Amino acid sequence: MQLERYIIDTYGFETGRVFNNNLYCVLVELASFREPTIEQICEDYKIPPWTAERIISEYKQWCIITDNSPKRVKPTDRAKQILELCGAWQKW
Repeated sequence: MQLERYIIDTYGFETGRVFNNNLYCVLVELASFREPTIEQICEDYKIPPWTAERIISEYKQWCIITDNSPKRVKPTDRAKQILELCGAWQKW
């Protein structure tokens, strides 16, 4: 429920909802691996690296792609706060 307001685009009070599947997948990877590599994401979703990078680059407010090798996806401070709010950014 906490994450719903961020991954569902709403166009009305009780109608017009669109689930942002790509953002959800990016957040799942961040919650699972903290700083996943592009290779990990490509393996998980069976997509080529350029597709993963294109999709991830659309969510600059949520994450950034590092240029070092291997390329990693790092969450922004905002993403960390929201994942923490949802209980998905805890150290075990």
